Amino acid sequence: MRKTFVTGLALSVLSIGLMAGNAMAVPGGTLQDLFDGVGASSNVTTDFLADSQDSYWSLSAAGGSTNTIMFELAGFANFNTFGVYDATDATNIVQLFSGLDGFQSQATLTLLADGTVKVNQVDTGINFAGNNFGYYLTTPEDNGYTYYSDTSLNADNFDHMYAYQGNGLDKVTIPGFFAGTWSTNEYILAWEDLFGGGDQDFTDFVVMVESVNPNPVPEPASMLLFGTGLAGLAGLVTRRKKA
Repeated sequence: MRKTFVTGLALSVLSIGLMAGNAMAVPGGTLQDLFDGVGASSNVTTDFLADSQDSYWSLSAAGGSTNTIMFELAGFANFNTFGVYDATDATNIVQLFSGLDGFQSQATLTLLADGTVKVNQVDTGINFAGNNFGYYLTTPEDNGYTYYSDTSLNADNFDHMYAYQGNGLDKVTIPGFFAGTWSTNEYILAWEDLFGGGDQDFTDFVVMVESVNPNPVPEPASMLLFGTGLAGLAGLVTRRKKA
C-alpha cells in the first residue's frame, strides 16, 4: 500500500510539471495540407516532438547537415533569417538562410571538432563550444524579434517552432526535388514568425533539416516540481521512520 501511495504521488508531480510548460498552440489545417501535399503522413496536431525534446540538436553525420527551405507562407518571407546558435551562448549565431532565400534553397551546416562552424564548406569565422546547438528564426516585426527552438529564450514565452521526425517510410517530395524517403534523422521544422503566437499557423517558415538528432533537456518547471515532490517524499519517509 505504501509503494502504491509513493508511486501515485510521484506520477502526480510529473503530470503537474508537464502541464506547467511554456505557452503553446497546436498547428492545424494549412500546415496539415502542406504535409499531405508533399507525402508526409504526420498528423501535425499530435506527432510533433515535445517542447523539451526539440530545444537543442547535434549533427549525426560527419559531413554535416543539409537544410532545405520547403515553404514560406509569410508576409515577412523576404526578411526573415534562419540559422543556428551555440547551446552555451544564444548570442553566438550562424545564419543559414537570409530573407532573399526562397523555397528550394539549401545550406549545409558543418561543425568541426575544434569548434569551427562552416556553412556550405566556408568557414564562418565563428566557433561553437561543441556539437550542441539550437535553431532560430529572426523577423523584422517591431524592429525585430528572434525566436529560438528553446522556448525559454523567447521574449513572449511562446513556442514558435514545432519539429516532426521522419518515419523511414514516407516518400516525401520537397517541391522541385525528386521524392525521397523521409528518414528518421530528418526533421521538418515549422515556425510561427509573429510575436505572441501570431495566427498560430506555423507555416511562416518550414524547413527540412537532415542528419541531426535532438538533444532532449528537462523542462525547468518540471524539474523544479519534481525536486519539490522528492523533497516532500523524503520528509514523509523521515517522519514515518521517527514514528
